[in-house]
Amino acid sequence: MKRKAKQRPAPDPRSGLVGRYLGVPCSFFNVNVEGARYLARVKSLHKSQKSMLWIKFNQGGYGEDAFAPLAVVKQWLISDDEALDPKSDWYEDPDESDDDSDVEDGDEAEGGANARRAPAARRRVDEPRGSVTGSRWQPAEARKTPHAVDNIVWRKATGAVPSHKPKVFARKLPPGVSEGLQQPLPNHGPINVELFNRQWDIRCWELVSKYSKQRVRDLKIGTVDAVSRKPKMKNRADGSKGKQRKAPSMSVPFLIRLHVIITAMSICRLPARKYYWRKGKFVGCPGISVIMSENDFAQGIRCLYDCDPSKLVPRGDMTQPPPVGYDKMAKTSELNELVMENTLNAVCPKKTLSDDEASAEWRGKNGEGVVVSFNKDKPAKWAQRNQCFNGLDGSRVVWHVLNCPRRVAAEHGETYKSTLGLAAKLHAKYGEGFVIGQDSLYNSPVVVVDGAKKFKFNFFGTAGWNRRGMVEDADEPADTRGSCVSYYATVDGIPLTATYMRDNKIVRFLSSAHGVPTAVNGSKKPRWNKSERKYEEVYMPPVKSNYDAGKVGTDLFGQYMELLDTTFKSFHPWMVHHLWLWFGCFVNVHCWRNRFIDEGVRRLAGAKKTTLIEDTLQTMEELLQMADRLEREGAARSKKRKSRPDPQAPVRKSPRRDPVVSRLGSPTRHVPVTFTEKGRCRWCRKLIYSGCGHPGCGHMHEGTCWMKAHSNDPKIRAKLKALSFQPEIADGTQARRAPR
Repeated sequence: MKRKAKQRPAPDPRSGLVGRYLGVPCSFFNVNVEGARYLARVKSLHKSQKSMLWIKFNQGGYGEDAFAPLAVVKQWLISDDEALDPKSDWYEDPDESDDDSDVEDGDEAEGGANARRAPAARRRVDEPRGSVTGSRWQPAEARKTPHAVDNIVWRKATGAVPSHKPKVFARKLPPGVSEGLQQPLPNHGPINVELFNRQWDIRCWELVSKYSKQRVRDLKIGTVDAVSRKPKMKNRADGSKGKQRKAPSMSVPFLIRLHVIITAMSICRLPARKYYWRKGKFVGCPGISVIMSENDFAQGIRCLYDCDPSKLVPRGDMTQPPPVGYDKMAKTSELNELVMENTLNAVCPKKTLSDDEASAEWRGKNGEGVVVSFNKDKPAKWAQRNQCFNGLDGSRVVWHVLNCPRRVAAEHGETYKSTLGLAAKLHAKYGEGFVIGQDSLYNSPVVVVDGAKKFKFNFFGTAGWNRRGMVEDADEPADTRGSCVSYYATVDGIPLTATYMRDNKIVRFLSSAHGVPTAVNGSKKPRWNKSERKYEEVYMPPVKSNYDAGKVGTDLFGQYMELLDTTFKSFHPWMVHHLWLWFGCFVNVHCWRNRFIDEGVRRLAGAKKTTLIEDTLQTMEELLQMADRLEREGAARSKKRKSRPDPQAPVRKSPRRDPVVSRLGSPTRHVPVTFTEKGRCRWCRKLIYSGCGHPGCGHMHEGTCWMKAHSNDPKIRAKLKALSFQPEIADGTQARRAPR
C-alpha cells in the first residue's frame, strides 16, 4: 500500500507582510485631517489573534505600537520607494508646547501638495483634552510618552546570576521621626477613643456639623414649608402625618450618637431599621432606643451632609470636565482628605506595605455622588474601588478612589498615576525605603522603575504579560508544578527580575527587590493537588512567598470591613464612602492597639489583645461618654454666656417681675428677688426684705413658707386664703398672729 503523503500546514498569509511599509489613514485613529496618513511598518504577527498584525509607527503620532486586522493592513500597503521618498508627506501630531501660530511662513500656508497640514486650532497646555460623547465628558487618550522601559533588554537566566543583584533601598526616616505613634498616649483616660480621635478628630465633627446644619436650613426642617420626601402628600410638611417634625440639632454630640447607632446596627443586624425601636421580646435594641428616638434618627440621617451644596455643580452638567463640571466625589472629598491626613500623621507604618483594592459595595437609590464601577471578576460586581496602602496587620495608611472623572487622561495610565500619587504622600511624610507588594492591576515595569527613581521605593508583585516593557516571547516553564523561568534586566540603574512560575496556572512576577530565584534561596510549601486529592511539596521562589505574605494586609482589612459593613440600602449614595471612612477608623483602632501591645508601649502594659468587635464596642461606649461630656461643656458655656452681665446694659433699680401670674399651688419655683420696700411674709407675717417676688405669691420667704403656700392640701390653701384677706394696721402690724 502506498503511504499517504503527510499534509503540511498551510502557510500563514500574514508572514509575507512582516517588514512591509504602511500608509495608515489618520481617520483610523479619530484624527480628522482629510487625506493625512501616518508612516508605519508591520512589526510582527499577533500571537493570540490569528487575524491580527502588530504595526509600529516610524513617526510621532497615535503611539508606538498598535494592531490591526489583516484585511485592513492589506489596504494600507505601500511601496518602499514611496515610503522612503523625502518628498512624501506624512502626518505628525501637533506639538502642544508650540506657540498658537499654526504656520510660520505665509508661503507654506499657501503651499503645494507637499505642505504640512496644520490643525484648525491648537489647544493650550492646561486646557482639558476630550470630547462630549452621549452628553457626557470623555477625556482624550493620553499620548504615549517615551520611557526608558521601551528600550529594555531582557536576558534569560539559566542559573544563578551573581552580577545581577536586587537593589533594596534602606529605610531612611526624616529627622525626629520614628516608627509607631508620633505622639505618646496620655497617662490617663480611655485609650480606644484616643486612638479613634487621632483619625476622626474634632475638626471632622465640626465640618460635618457645619454642613449638616446648613442642610437643615436648606430643607427648612421643622417648619410648615419643609421639603417633603413625598411630594404627593398635601398639607403635610416633611412627609409626616399632619404635622411637621422637629428639626434635628445636628450638633457634635448629636452626630456622635448618630454614628454610634449606625455602628451598632452594623454589628447587631436586623431585617429593617424600624425593628431596632421595637419593644418586643425577640426584636429591638434597648441601647439604641435610649440613645435616640426613631424619628430623630431618621431626620438625622436625612440631614447628614459633608459639603457645601452651593458649590456643587449640577448633576446634569456633564459637558464639562471636573472640577468645572460634575465631580462624583465632590461631596466627600473634603472629609476624605482630612481623615487621610490625620491617619497618616498619627502612626508611622512599618517598612512592608500591601497595595490593593479595598472596595465598598455600592448601596443607594441612584449613582449621584458616588464613584461606582463594574468588575465581573470581583465578588462585589458593582462597587466603589478604593486603592489602599495597608500595613501587614490590616491597618489603613493612605488611599485613593479609582475611576473618578479626570480632567486629563493620565500619562502612563490611571493606576500608574494613583499608585505613585499614594507613594508620593507616603514619601513626603516618612521618607524612603518602603517595600510595596501589589497585584497585576498596579504592577508594571514603568511603575517599578519610576517608584525606585523618584521615591526609592521597591515594588513587587504579579504583572500582566502585555504590560509595557514586559518580556516578549517568554518561554513557558516546564509542566512540573513549581518550575520557574526567570529573566533579568537593568533600566536606569534599577535591576528588574521577571519570574514565570507554574502553579495551578502560569503566574508572572515582576520585582526590583528580588533576584533570580535558585534552589538555595527558595523554599518549599505544601500545596493541594486537585487531581490526586492530596498535598504535595512545591518549590516557591522568594518573590512568591513574599507576595503571599504581603497581600495579607489589604485582604485582612477587607475582612474587617465586612464585619462592620451595614446592610441597609436607604442611605444617601455618597454615604458609601462616608461610612467607609468611618468604619476604617474602628479597624485602625483595633490594629494599632494590638500592635502597640506587641511593641510594649508603656500605656498598654499588661493589656490583653481583643477582637475587632470587642474593641469596636468599647470604642462606641467611650464615644458616647465623649458626647455626654461635650454636651455638658456646651451647656456650661451657654449658661455662663447668658449669666455674664452686659457692661453697656442699663442698671435695673426695680425687681424684675414675671408678667404671667401662676395659680396658687403651682409646683413652679420662682426666682428670689430683693424688695425695695420692706413688708411682711404672707404666711408667717414676719418682716421680710428678700424672697419670692412672683406677683402671684407676693412677699414670701423662700423656704418653708413658700412650700406651705404652694401645697396641694386644700386645708392649707384655705388657711392661706383667710390670711390674705386680714386687715393690716398702718404701721405694718397685724391684729392677730397666724396660727402655728
